[in-house]
Amino acid sequence: MKRIMLAIAALLVALVLAACATQTTVPQATTAFCSSLGTLDQAVTSLNALGSSATIGQVKEAQKAVDQAFDATAAAAATVKEAKVDQLQAAQKDLQQTVNSIPDTATIDQAKATIAPKLLAVTNAAQAVRTTVKCP
Repeated sequence: MKRIMLAIAALLVALVLAACATQTTVPQATTAFCSSLGTLDQAVTSLNALGSSATIGQVKEAQKAVDQAFDATAAAAATVKEAKVDQLQAAQKDLQQTVNSIPDTATIDQAKATIAPKLLAVTNAAQAVRTTVKCP
């Protein structure tokens, strides 16, 4: 009988410790996710801010930074239950495909006009996720 009581007590202690560990991990995971969304926002802003003297090559390089920031955001989302990034991923992929389809002979104004709605879609999708997760 004592063994059973000891086993139950040990199980309860393990459950309490596991619950405490989860409580400290969730806010940290959310903070990391929200931070990754901030980095994604910065990458999108940098792409959007390219001036009239930029080249198509610079647009494509800036897009790579957006891709990398999204990859980090997707990885961080894996540990945050509320972080549903499907729409954000779709918007990012659409932006990526649009940028990759811009011919090297296009002007920067043509490129910016082509990607402007795609950038807005990524920004809106990121904001929607930020709101759902309740990022500061």
